[in-house]
Amino acid sequence: MRADANVPGAVACPGCGAPVAMPTFRLSAVCAHCDTPVVDAARARATVDAVVPFQVPRKAAAAAIAAHLRAHRLAPRRIARLRVLDRHLEGEFMPVYAIDGTVTGRYEAEIGIHYTTTTTRRGLDGKRRTVTEVKTQWFSLRGRCGRNVEDHLASGATILPEPVANALKPFDLGWAQAFDPRLVAGFAAYAFDTPRDQAVDVAHDEILAAEARRIARDFLPGDEKNLASLTSNLRIERVRRVLVPIWRAKVPYAGRQLVFTVNGQTGRVLGKVPVSPWKVGGIVAAVAAVLLYLWWRAGG
Repeated sequence: MRADANVPGAVACPGCGAPVAMPTFRLSAVCAHCDTPVVDAARARATVDAVVPFQVPRKAAAAAIAAHLRAHRLAPRRIARLRVLDRHLEGEFMPVYAIDGTVTGRYEAEIGIHYTTTTTRRGLDGKRRTVTEVKTQWFSLRGRCGRNVEDHLASGATILPEPVANALKPFDLGWAQAFDPRLVAGFAAYAFDTPRDQAVDVAHDEILAAEARRIARDFLPGDEKNLASLTSNLRIERVRRVLVPIWRAKVPYAGRQLVFTVNGQTGRVLGKVPVSPWKVGGIVAAVAAVLLYLWWRAGG
């Protein structure tokens, strides 16, 4: 429900009725008077087709980040002892475009088949020696390819850079539900600010690049492969606007904050972990010592 028209962009708090300012890039907020979650349901229903609910609870996300920290052996020792608390995490719904379509194309490639030849030669000392060589015979190959594209995701907001969106995948849109304010209440839900056509162009390039990798991996036989040319066409059949769940954590460490992002469906964690210069230096010194020893054993 919209609040008083005299407050631009405001939504009435369902708890106390006070107008809550709603920035254009947000679909939800919290009332400053009574801490009640507020959702701009009217705008969300007009701009969002579906919502993927959280499946990883807050505590599980914190545990996943702690495990991510412990897994980095080159991190300083106190990193593994960092406590990731519930208050360090904020649940967010990020906007993505889910794209369905069909990609078809033609390709031309060269494939190399390795074969072995064995010859006997007489050396300068007069002795015969058998020499084995691996050679490559090249063949031309051309064909057609095609596949259905389902739920290819492209970021729908500048707050979610495309590389981060790609690194967080996958999200299973089979769990997606029609927008309901109760699904996003209490979380930071962000609005779409990337134009649909711009996101489709990004997805177009990603899908065709993935198709080239798929052809090289699944279609081309041989020991060596060279995809000489690929002419592909993507037909877009449906584009949905979906909110997907993530946890964003800011963990205090050494006077700064370590930032981590967790897929709210799978628990996948993204985020850089500091590296201990002492541990790196120790590894470099150990490798140098081994090389020096081998050099000495070889006669120095």
